[in-house]
Parts: sequence; structure tokens; C-alpha cells
Amino acid sequence: MRKITAAMLIVMVMLLSMPGMAAAAETPKQDFISYFTAYYTQSMQLQQTIFEAMNTETLHFNANANLREFEMVQDDGTTISNIPGNGSVTLDFNLAQSKGASHFEGSLFDKQVNGHIYISGDDIIIPRETILSLNNIGADFSELGDLNQLPAYIVFPLDISADEKSAITAAWSESIVYQEQQMAVAQDLVVEILEIIPDRCYSYSGGFAVLDLHQIARDPAQLLTNLKNHSESLSDKFAAILLSNPTLKNDSNFQYQITQSKNEIVAAINSLTIEDLKEFQKNTPINLKQGKVYASPARIKADLDLSGTFGDAEISFNLQQDTRLTSNQMNSLQKAQLSVHTDEFKLNLNLSSEGSTDFNKVAGKMTLSGQWNEVKDKGDVNQARAVLDMDMNLDWSGKNAINIPQLNANNSKTVQPSNHQVKKPDQPIQVVLDGQKIPLQGINPIVSNGRTMLPAAVLADALGGSASWQPPDTVTLSNGSADQMVMRIDSTEYTVGDQSYTMDASPFIQEGRTYVPVRVIAEYFSLSVMWDPDNRIIFLFSVPNV
Repeated sequence: MRKITAAMLIVMVMLLSMPGMAAAAETPKQDFISYFTAYYTQSMQLQQTIFEAMNTETLHFNANANLREFEMVQDDGTTISNIPGNGSVTLDFNLAQSKGASHFEGSLFDKQVNGHIYISGDDIIIPRETILSLNNIGADFSELGDLNQLPAYIVFPLDISADEKSAITAAWSESIVYQEQQMAVAQDLVVEILEIIPDRCYSYSGGFAVLDLHQIARDPAQLLTNLKNHSESLSDKFAAILLSNPTLKNDSNFQYQITQSKNEIVAAINSLTIEDLKEFQKNTPINLKQGKVYASPARIKADLDLSGTFGDAEISFNLQQDTRLTSNQMNSLQKAQLSVHTDEFKLNLNLSSEGSTDFNKVAGKMTLSGQWNEVKDKGDVNQARAVLDMDMNLDWSGKNAINIPQLNANNSKTVQPSNHQVKKPDQPIQVVLDGQKIPLQGINPIVSNGRTMLPAAVLADALGGSASWQPPDTVTLSNGSADQMVMRIDSTEYTVGDQSYTMDASPFIQEGRTYVPVRVIAEYFSLSVMWDPDNRIIFLFSVPNV
């Protein structure tokens, strides 16, 4: 476990040194850290400005896409080319006013669509012409009857309660605060990682301080020394990222788990040897051919070229990025190539983009091209290629207005929701971990004192841990750490390591199985928990790694 944790940290050291992965003096190392930190700070400030504007200002967004080239060759030799395809969307919205207006249009083959959609308070407003246009491309509005007899506007209530709206607003405001706090602690972690990288990886070239990622593996002794010298501060900053989440920072059980994780990280790093680093380098599937980051006070460049084999797929990726900075603006150019070759197909993608960001707007455009070739005869298509052009703009200067149609009894009709699928109270509760339904082996969860209970062995196994029974009344769970969780039948007291806690529902035995509360166990495994009462689903989420 310790060596796995240490290996993950080594990957972090290598990856978080790249621009875009982290945001994104007197020696080349210190100069690089100073320049890169300034770049990181400015990019995060611009990002935070967007989040804050979304909370107060009217935002205007528009995007256009054009399928400039397209060709597809089928197995029988038939070639399909010059397919017309384009689309555009414009969106104005203000979260504080609960208002929004959008216009969209597009075409592909012989299908065309054009329309408007409005949001006003708790209502979605769709003009009759939009419904007719969507119906022509296959959208089902049969519940509205004869579409040609509809009034000018159809109103669909969102059916959101005041409590739900308040919860959504609070969650959004909290996410903005969380974003700002996480950016601050993330910057500290980035600097820590750059400090750990050996000095020989930094140099000067052409007016830039340069970080050569390829040199990291060539000085394992210094890397190991630096890792051990920074083990405690690195674990502190890693923990600060997790504790910046406002929903978790006041959770004493979560804080305890973080403290334990910090201790494990430090122990894992301090137990590393040169042989461990060499073994990790030998077994990694990624080959870094080129990896340089160039930094100056007004410019950040990156040149990355790597390849690897994953299963039967040979993958290569190349990136060139150039970002220029002024006091209030960032301008960037980027080119990227991705190729994936397997026994069944070959895929090559090319991306070219440019963008500009300041404190009032973002603008960008890109061209995406690609080619796909069949190697084995698995389908009807032998090869395909396409070129897609896109551009987009986002403006939050506050100069944009939202115009909502004026509704009255003569020009509108309200359609009450009738297709809501409310789950029956007796429907079994489901448990979903990171988007995947947990198989419960035919066992239905039981609700006790308002808490969902599952057999300890089933739940622990699904979460990657273990559970054991000690007669006459004790169940012990392990998440792989040194601190085990101990519970007793019919007792709301439990321990994790030498710390004592209380819970709302006590474990009990039914049909020979020991049932324990899902939430308490999930939090012991460092998972966050969300309950969907309408669909009777418990969602478990892994705490994100940084």
C-alpha cells in the first residue's frame, strides 16, 4: 500500500509539472517557479472571474461549427462526401434573475433545425415555430396534439420547489467559494512539486527558464532525496486540497481520515528506495520522448511528445502550446496530435486552436481534423475523414440584455408536467459508486432509524475492503489502512483506530447477516454520500485525487 501511494505521488510530480495539468530568481529553477507561478495565478484569476460573473452578471455565449470536409468510404466501395453540416447557438442567461434566452440553428444532410428557447423563473417557454422545427427532425411532441393549432408559445413549468431552488442556489454559491479556496491551495501544491524536481532538470535557453521533464528520470537519487525532504510539506498541501471542500472540512471523521492518509503518504515516501523508482520507471507504459516547458515573465511554452502501449492499443500524443501574458490578458496558440492504432482500426486526430481571455470575455477558434481507417473487417465503413471548424465567444461584461416574450392568455398555453416518474416507496434502494451500480447479491437494503443499512461483508467488499465477525457481537471493517473500524450489535458507539464516534443507527443481525449503516461505512472509506429520495438511490463519490 505504501509503495502504491508513493508511485502515485511520483506520477503527480511528473504530470503536475506540465502547463494545463495544474491549471495550468537567481537560478533557472527559481526563475522557472516564479514565472510559472505568475502564469498559474493569472490563469486562475481569470477563471475565477468567470465563475463570479456567472453569479451576478448577464452572460452572452455564442458558438458556430462548420463541417468543412467529410468523406466516408464504405466496404462496398461507395463514397459519401461533401455532406453539408453546420450549426450555431447563442445563449444569454442571468442566474441571479433566473432568466435565459437561446437561439439555435443547424443542418446535417437534408435535416435543418431553427428555433428559440427561453427560461423565465420556473418556466421554459418554447415558440410554436421551434416545436414544429424540432418535430421535423424527429422530436416527439405528440402529447401537445395538433401542433399547427398551438398558440404562439408553449410554457413548460420546471416544477421545482422553493426548497429545491434554494438548495441549488446555495450549492452554486458554495461551489464558487470552494473553487477560489481550492485554487489557492492548488498553487501551493504546484510550487511544492516544482521544488521537488531536481535542479539539473532546469536550465536557460533563448531567454526562457526551461524545465526538461525528460531529465527527471535521469537523476533518481536527487529526486528521491527531494521527495523525502519534502514528504511532510507535500502531504500537508495534498491534504489541504481535499480539506478545501466546505462540505468536508468540518467533518471530524473525514479530517481524521485525512490525518491518517497524510501519515501514510509520509511513511510511503520515506520508505522508497532507488530500486523502487527504477522499477516504477521500468513498468510504466508511457515513454516520454520530449517534454519541455519554457517560462518567461510574459510567455509560457510547452513541447510534449509521448507514446505508450495500453492493451492492444499503441497511442502517441504530441502537444505544442504557446501562451503570451499581459497584465490583464492571456493569448494562446495550441497544436495537438493524437493517434491510436489497434488490431481493428487506426485513428489520427489533429487539433489547432487559438484563444484570448481577459476580465470581460473569452474568444477562441479551432480546427479539428481526423481520419479513421478500418484494419479488420468489423463493420460497414472502411475509412472516414473530416475537418470541423469551430469558434466561440463568452462575454460577461454586463452589456447584454435578455428579452423574454410577453405572454398572455391568448398567445400561450401552459403544459402541466404529466410524465414524472415517481418511484414507489417500496422500490428497493440502489447504491451507485462513481457512476457504477453496486451489485448487492439480491439483498435489499433496510432502513433503520432513517438510515440505510446493508450487510457489512457485502458493502465492504464492494468498496474494496473487508469485514470480519468476532463473536458474540463485534464486526470489524478494514479499508486497507492501519486503523480498523469496530462496531457492536445494538450499539451506536463505534471506533476507528483509537478514536470513538457515535452514529444514528446501530448494527443489527437479520437472517444471519450483520447490517451496518451505509453512510458511516462510506465515509470510513473516504467517500462522499448523496441521497436521491425520488429515485431511492444512494450515490457514493470517491474524493478526487489531485
